Amino acid sequence: GHHAIMLAAARGAEVVAVTGNPSKRRDALALGATDVVLDDGGELDAVAELVRMGGVDVVLSTTSDTTDVGAYVAALRPEGRLVVAGLGTVPLTLDSALLTEKAATILGAQAGGRPELEAVIERAVRGEVRPRLERYPLAQLARALHRLADRRVRYRAVVSTEL
Repeated sequence: GHHAIMLAAARGAEVVAVTGNPSKRRDALALGATDVVLDDGGELDAVAELVRMGGVDVVLSTTSDTTDVGAYVAALRPEGRLVVAGLGTVPLTLDSALLTEKAATILGAQAGGRPELEAVIERAVRGEVRPRLERYPLAQLARALHRLADRRVRYRAVVSTEL
């Protein structure tokens, strides 16, 4: 998700980030998002907020929890695209009548090939894309795995074998 914000912003896109974690709001703005919408699965409803804002052309879902991803079809403008990049643990469900009404497209995204990787590396060299990491020495592997299992890792966890 954080890489998607940086890459889209670097390409000039207007990015509205969605998060369920209010503490990530400032981070998303610093990464290049122009706005941040909170979704707590209850009273704070990101789909409704995106609709209120006029909708979006593309929803890029990077979450591994795909339970509610299909609901984002409602936030798409006509001929919008729902791009699923996260490997979900449950089947994607959506309103097919709404999908048809909007003439929307659903796409599955995969990592690109060598040319795309080289383009991302070039952006990283220029400082346009910088991964955010939590670094752990190999001796703290168990701690890193526990934080990952508890969904407390911010962005990416990297375990290093360097002494």
